Amino acid sequence: MLLSATTANAISNGTSAADSEYAFAARVHIGDQACSGALVDPQWVVTAASCFPGNPQGTGAAAPEGTTATIGRANRFQTTGQVVRVTELARYAGRDLVLAKLAEPVNGIAPLRLTTTAPVAGEVLRVAGFGRSTTEWVPERLQSARFAVGAVAPATFSISGHTPAEASTCKGDSGGPAFRERDGRAELVGINSNSWQRGCLGTSTTNNGATEVRVDDIGGWITEQIDKGRRIPGVVQNAIVDFRGVHSGRCVDVYFASWENDARTVIANCHGRANQQWEVIERGQNRYSFKSVNSKKCLEITGGATGEGAPVGQHECRGDQPRQEWELLPAKDGATELRNRATGKVVQPTGSGTGEGTFLVQADNRHTTDQQWTVRVVSKARHDLVTPAQPNRSLRVTNQGLPNRYARHARGEGWIDLIEEGSPELDKADATWRIVPGLADGNCYSIEASNLPGNFLRHAQGRIRLDRNDGSAQLTADATWCARDGLDGRGVSLESWNLPDRFIRHTQGQLWSARNGGDQWYENPNSFAADTTWDVVEPLKK
Repeated sequence: MLLSATTANAISNGTSAADSEYAFAARVHIGDQACSGALVDPQWVVTAASCFPGNPQGTGAAAPEGTTATIGRANRFQTTGQVVRVTELARYAGRDLVLAKLAEPVNGIAPLRLTTTAPVAGEVLRVAGFGRSTTEWVPERLQSARFAVGAVAPATFSISGHTPAEASTCKGDSGGPAFRERDGRAELVGINSNSWQRGCLGTSTTNNGATEVRVDDIGGWITEQIDKGRRIPGVVQNAIVDFRGVHSGRCVDVYFASWENDARTVIANCHGRANQQWEVIERGQNRYSFKSVNSKKCLEITGGATGEGAPVGQHECRGDQPRQEWELLPAKDGATELRNRATGKVVQPTGSGTGEGTFLVQADNRHTTDQQWTVRVVSKARHDLVTPAQPNRSLRVTNQGLPNRYARHARGEGWIDLIEEGSPELDKADATWRIVPGLADGNCYSIEASNLPGNFLRHAQGRIRLDRNDGSAQLTADATWCARDGLDGRGVSLESWNLPDRFIRHTQGQLWSARNGGDQWYENPNSFAADTTWDVVEPLKK
């Protein structure tokens, strides 16, 4: 560590970069100061923490107002590359290193990849920066030179000029990359921290050398910050989302609400029904599967195809199927690209079409609006209503003006009734249910009468009935209900497993399986959300 050195802020005795050379290099502007940096992800630049006022600590800190990064512009007087606002800073504790998050991704410029190989004394690295040079306060172009590695410490390493020997980092180079050039590719080894600035304009010291911050051993932390930065608020395990095309304004839709394996997906007018809704299944850091609320099948590149134009459809969900795993990549203006883990391609309408029913396919990522989607969280699937040890619960109405009304069975049908502490024990028993794993799908629920074991709430011609489980496929399907956050913004709603978009609703004291705005009298939209929202409470019959 060069204790008497000052913060390195361009390269003395360096070489000017060509227009397209080292496009990953960044010039970071903080107020009236400037530092250097490197693009390590389309939405993240690594630079020196000492460039920022107050030496930011921790992660998630807001960047100073007006901070920008210019990437892909070796000549500062040109208009190539991109200038992007910096929104957030993540500091690595104990090192002069910070990740700067960009307001939107920089596409078309390959990020500098991270090395996992530590620097070794005597090896030669290239260092680049936008700081002052030997003759200019603010050089026109990015400068670089080759430096030899000296002593290697746990968090830093020293360098000194190699080609030429007189090279040094200067004011404006802080945060700039020190990178290894291997097999035609560059990999980031460290970033500039401080320097004696020998040969830099305005200095007279004869001391030589500079200090770099190591990055080879913190790749995991950098990757973690990048992945965290990609997360969309609310897109978590069991969230229910839809995808609206930026270009088309239409939603990802399972064609004709099919339940078949390999059924195609299309874009269609957004209507909010189950065949346009997808339950989030987290598979890893920024890796998801999306299960259709309608069919319970997962979004997939179907048929084993991997090439351009392969169909996007649905198939039985499998946790070991990478064609069902998707990354959500940030795009401009808060949009998202859906990239398939198996193929590396993204979802788009065929031929970039916008028409109703245009099939979805995969394509190479061009970062165009037809490949970008707005992800909206619409609800959350609920798998937490009961525990196996305590399955008994009662279902209480949530409507204002209907206190102490509970779902109960009577005469083989479902009703709601006023049940209070002094009500008959039989009424309490009829309103107490065993909520068990779904007969047709263990990810959902079936509702068994606690005082008539083996009898379940099921729908039949719209009416909610209490029928004995005869083991038939029809009954097990009719008696399976999928829980989600209540349509009224509280509690839960219970959606039919085999007739999605239909919920257990009370109306005129009766229980029905109803679709909002459907054709039947009991599907009247008035008070639909409240009538289909229930509180799952302690059992009335202990």
